[in-house]
Amino acid sequence: MTIIGRKQMNIIIDVVALDRDGRAGGVTWFTTELINGLAAHNNIRIIALCTHKNLEFLKEHLSKNVVFECIDNECKRNLITHRLAKKIENNIYVNKLAKKYHTDIFFCPFGVINYKVRKTNVVSVILDVQHEFYPEFFAKKELIARKLIYKYIAHTAKRVVCISEYTKDTFCERYKYDRAHADVIYIAVQERFEDCDERILNKLSLDKNQYVLYPANCWAHKNHERLLHAFEKSADNNSLKLVLTGNMFGKEEQLMSCVSEEGVRKRTVVAGYVDEAEMCALLKNCRGLIFPSMFEGFGIPVVEAMQHYKPIACSNTTSLPEIGCSSIFYFNPKDENEIEKGLEYIAKTNVTEKMKKDYDNSLTRYNGQEMTESYIKLFQDLLRR
Repeated sequence: MTIIGRKQMNIIIDVVALDRDGRAGGVTWFTTELINGLAAHNNIRIIALCTHKNLEFLKEHLSKNVVFECIDNECKRNLITHRLAKKIENNIYVNKLAKKYHTDIFFCPFGVINYKVRKTNVVSVILDVQHEFYPEFFAKKELIARKLIYKYIAHTAKRVVCISEYTKDTFCERYKYDRAHADVIYIAVQERFEDCDERILNKLSLDKNQYVLYPANCWAHKNHERLLHAFEKSADNNSLKLVLTGNMFGKEEQLMSCVSEEGVRKRTVVAGYVDEAEMCALLKNCRGLIFPSMFEGFGIPVVEAMQHYKPIACSNTTSLPEIGCSSIFYFNPKDENEIEKGLEYIAKTNVTEKMKKDYDNSLTRYNGQEMTESYIKLFQDLLRR
């Protein structure tokens, strides 16, 4: 690939937020797949902007071709003046890096543009604009911060990449961003899982095909409480266990308080964060996927469940019908009775050849090579201007 008269395209990617605890959600694996795809090209140099805390994790998951530059984002004293001084110091450092590597693109896969990088094209990924639709899910300071962040993206980014048509529509509408500068590139997930660690089944006392899986960090929009209420309602018609994975942020007891019947409590497994190999095993051996999220910019678990040919019951809102297919059971995530029907659907449904074909047709949109090539084309187009 020839990069517009240059021998090499230099891209700094801000991965400060990536860590092994899963706090970043599904975007963690999207980002690592994309970086590895870009780094596989001989004429693209990737510089990962990270911290000393996540350096080891990144080295485990990213290509040896990636160059790592650590930034110190720790502020020893939590005073406004100290935080401001640290922000200025880091901004100067990032601009020095941009100059050192003759940077063409400064890429922000988490949306947030933390630095004002001079003479460099800034590209930001838009994951969702949930705060515009559910402001009640955010603390006042966080809500103000998110609105300011997105306004800054709309003002600063030369191009934005939206992870679904729904995300593009809502971002451009709410922030008056030029649709011509917004691209839709779907997240690739096919290459995520290579090894399965089935020891997790014994660890959690799970039998194959005898549990429903919900992989989601315990954020308000993920709708765990309604799911648990619906699970308790379905107890008479459903003997399956319910397995919750993801970072629970210390809310395990709060979640379990949603379930009053002791028998149902015993069938509710709050596994918390699991690694990739364990998640592979849980997906491979589950009865099906329940996904009652109230807001999604994409919905990676739905795609992963299609890949494993599992029955899927999923919210009928935001991007999810776009990302899924007609062989998925859709329900209103605000209605516990409908979520209950979703659980019953998983318990009673066996995946047919027609469903597998439908899944396969949908999965062609989430190819790793195509995702990488789409980003490269976007970067090339930007440098031509």
